[in-house]
Amino acid sequence: MADRPRHSFGEHTGEVLMKVTAPTLPSLFEEAARGLADLLADDARGAPSGPVEHVTLTSPDYEALLVEWLNELVYRCDVEGRVYADVTVDRID
Repeated sequence: MADRPRHSFGEHTGEVLMKVTAPTLPSLFEEAARGLADLLADDARGAPSGPVEHVTLTSPDYEALLVEWLNELVYRCDVEGRVYADVTVDRID
């Protein structure tokens, strides 16, 4: 895996391809959130706004959990109008 988390974008038919690399599973989920924030906001690297929010999700495997995680962030962005560029994943088990 990578020494530091990073993400990049590529072209995909009708969609966006996001490639995410990170040294640990929690940092992979954090970097995926940063990548999504880059897609959703012009300047997603600004200071976080609003209160701290906690998210608990369940899924049968890590791949599905990553999809659930990104879907939750998209949902919250749509409903609350917030972009989550600064996230911390405490635990994945």
